[in-house]
Amino acid sequence: MRYDQPTQSVYELVEDNDDQDRHPDWQRRGQGAGDRFVFPGWDENGDFGADFNQNNVDIIRPNLNPDWEEPFLRYHVDRPRFLFGVDMNNNGYIDRFENDDEPDYPYKRDRRRYNVYVGADLGPFARLSIGRQDERQLADDRRNETNYLLLTYERDFATAGRVQVFDNLRRARDDIEDDIFIWRIADGIAGELHERADPLPARNAWANTFYVRHDFSPAGMNLQSKLKYEFFHQLDDTPSTSAPPIRRTASFFGMVNKLAYSVPLAGVTVEPRWKSEFQRLVPSLLDDPLDQPTTELTESAFLIAHFPLLSRTTIQFGLEYLWTKQFRKSVESTLEGSPRKELVTAVQVANQSPYPGYVVFTQFGFRVARIDIDVLAAPQTETFIFFTVYAGFGN
Repeated sequence: MRYDQPTQSVYELVEDNDDQDRHPDWQRRGQGAGDRFVFPGWDENGDFGADFNQNNVDIIRPNLNPDWEEPFLRYHVDRPRFLFGVDMNNNGYIDRFENDDEPDYPYKRDRRRYNVYVGADLGPFARLSIGRQDERQLADDRRNETNYLLLTYERDFATAGRVQVFDNLRRARDDIEDDIFIWRIADGIAGELHERADPLPARNAWANTFYVRHDFSPAGMNLQSKLKYEFFHQLDDTPSTSAPPIRRTASFFGMVNKLAYSVPLAGVTVEPRWKSEFQRLVPSLLDDPLDQPTTELTESAFLIAHFPLLSRTTIQFGLEYLWTKQFRKSVESTLEGSPRKELVTAVQVANQSPYPGYVVFTQFGFRVARIDIDVLAAPQTETFIFFTVYAGFGN
């Protein structure tokens, strides 16, 4: 028995299936390859597909680019890093988005723990919770002792829209390694799952995550703003000999603003859109191959127009201009962090027709993009032609 070869010699009675689909996430003897597409917590609409990759519908030639990297789709989709969530294992990633290769037990093997908290409503819109988590690793001298405070505020204003505010303050001593897999886009190519070792950013630290979101939808307009600030501040200057070195203060600041407006003009619906995305990342690890310090601004302008051609046929035109600016010189020379400009045009024809017992949706069109990346010698031109047919139930 070779316990260091789990693919051949180890079999679990409880599967690792973080995305709750028909395919186990890991690879084990006699069951073929593992699940390449694991998106725990990323299917909130319940359609058995990642909410961040809604156009991945081809099993033979899957689309591995997230929607936040694709033209026109990027307006509606924000990176998971910009979203709020608790991080009880203090590994720098929201728990609801984590994917690992462990069986889905209520608590991980080799752990003993408790988590106790109390909470109270602060009026009809706010709630405050205070708790303590104590976790011990049985086979090693490692612990996770975290005292935390969580404040939530959610309110709908009749004339100002919906406001959400979250703040999660933590005092943690955590040296238990909780490694995960992440979906990463490397140097502009299609993404894949990569193993991500826990950097242990809360070995002896204060940590805080602050998040605010505002949604406002007056007549014909949609305005959305998000802001997130998170930091890990170490209190112990003594470096650990058993863990990689980390920065004394790691932080992330992100801000997203979106504006869309719909204007009907002589039978044509015109929708100008604008999206601004700013992020400043200082990762915990001093030398992290998956996360480098970055300060980046991305501006996107869209112009969408659609009109009915026949009773069941619609034509859509789209124009998008993307501009990115990198403020850190050390990242400007990489393909992933280089400043870039994109000009994209697209045409799509959509048809909906009844078929006995079904409704058939047909879409076809083309897209042309001119991409100018500073580190490349010449601009690139990309063309994309698509034809898709869906059959479903409907009226």
